[in-house]
Amino acid sequence: MPLGGLGGRAAWEKMQPKRVKCERCGLQYRESLAQCRWCGDLDEIGLSRLMVKKERQFQSNKWLGKMFFLAAIIIAMLLMLS
Repeated sequence: MPLGGLGGRAAWEKMQPKRVKCERCGLQYRESLAQCRWCGDLDEIGLSRLMVKKERQFQSNKWLGKMFFLAAIIIAMLLMLS
């Protein structure tokens, strides 16, 4: 059963489990869990590795976003010239 429009989006969001932001790692996890699923069982070394991995992913996504933006500008310029 597809949910369309704004009402459908609101209904979809209401069905999703509530999430909270972990104070330790900054990632979100389900409110129903006793501890963060990302860092709850990690020691300080594991947490620092997780944070490094998270930063690398952020930088990679940032780079990919810039490449898509550049490609969109090039395509737009080519369309204007044709």
